[in-house]
Amino acid sequence: MVFLTDEARKRNWVSQHHSEEANFEKGLQERLQELQQQYGGRIAVKSRCVPKGEREEEIWEIFEAIEAAVERDDRVVLDITHSFRYLPMLMVVALHYSRFLKENVQIERILYGAMEALGAPGEVAQMPVEKRIVPIFDLTVLVSLLDWTIAIEQFLQTGNAAILRDLSGEQLKRWLAPTKGQLGGKIRRLADRLADFSDVVVTCRGPQIRPVVQQVATVLPQAKQELELLPPFKPLFGRIQDRFTKMDLGDEVCTHIEVAQWCADRGLIQQGLTILREAMVNAVIARVLQQPDKLNDKAYRDDAECILNAHKCEQSDELLAGRSYDVDLTTLRKLWSQIAEYRNDINHAGWGRHNKHVAERFKKDLPKFVSKMRQLLCEI
Repeated sequence: MVFLTDEARKRNWVSQHHSEEANFEKGLQERLQELQQQYGGRIAVKSRCVPKGEREEEIWEIFEAIEAAVERDDRVVLDITHSFRYLPMLMVVALHYSRFLKENVQIERILYGAMEALGAPGEVAQMPVEKRIVPIFDLTVLVSLLDWTIAIEQFLQTGNAAILRDLSGEQLKRWLAPTKGQLGGKIRRLADRLADFSDVVVTCRGPQIRPVVQQVATVLPQAKQELELLPPFKPLFGRIQDRFTKMDLGDEVCTHIEVAQWCADRGLIQQGLTILREAMVNAVIARVLQQPDKLNDKAYRDDAECILNAHKCEQSDELLAGRSYDVDLTTLRKLWSQIAEYRNDINHAGWGRHNKHVAERFKKDLPKFVSKMRQLLCEI
């Protein structure tokens, strides 16, 4: 597909025997027709008229023409060599727009023939044709950078790593192929672990949270080594590393509290309340009952909940008899009651409960609960 203004069509597309204004004995159209014949008709050549783009209305016409030319399942190779002024940017934006709207559209390559690298136009005109070897720059990595920026931004804002995982499977193939697996593998493993973290958090898989956080922390430095060959990507992954170094605090309880903060920051309110509640149970098992290896034992979890629900569990004093601990149980029990109220309200969707909360209260109060838990259990 070749996009042409009227002037470009008269001067460069058609041959001199078709137009007195043509610059070439053979225009681009005729040369492409020769290529079609050379390749047995396997190349389909189409052209589409567009305005000059001298007014805003015309810019939108060009945008719509580009978007309309892209169809479902297309693999697009964009040549911006002869684009003018803002057109390369417009083309890339239109292609991204089409990729969002139309299923399975992929930008395979963005190419630029650097004619200016050979010298001034007058100098090039004096060169023998066989010497006019123009370097072709592959700018596709710029599209990749934009894709990864959007994917990492979405992950850090929403906690959803789906786009990251898709990109690691789709775009890293280009990096892996020429290096026979030497480049891209660790970045792909990082994307996989981030996707695991995303899945574990959104489904509240408590026992898996800290192991996945530790896996991410392990893979991140390894991925950064590969990013030495792709400098623009390093700050993007640095954003992820900055956030995850705050999570693995060497303690199951504090890690869960930091993950609850992650949820609060990304609007994952139900997950944050659920993880925070279970972190309190873990704190009692590990620090009051002194059984950090029994966090997944139902009997110990029942005992911990009994201690937290002392006002309605007669065995609470018996479970605490003779034990020494440094946890402020009075404050912890008060916080437990508050969080339980919010957690039960949201889990029952606000139906049939006396203490109903408006939506804004959940977003406002969850960070407060996290802060109180951090002060009570992790800043001692």
